[in-house]
Amino acid sequence: MQEIWSEFGRRNVTSDDFIQLLLRRELLTNFQLEKLVKDERTGYFYGDYKALYMVAGGKLRARLSRRA
Repeated sequence: MQEIWSEFGRRNVTSDDFIQLLLRRELLTNFQLEKLVKDERTGYFYGDYKALYMVAGGKLRARLSRRA
């Protein structure tokens, strides 16, 4: 977080600016952001994998990344 704040040079930033920086630096995906906005607290992790985004289609499929 310190690195994020230092990029702005201040802590008084709009939520939109903060979100755009997180998305641009790939610290957050649009899928994760949508879940946060909806106040969804589950579905980010499946076992040892982190859900990055959902794939369009009739079935529930997700792009997963191994947890660090």
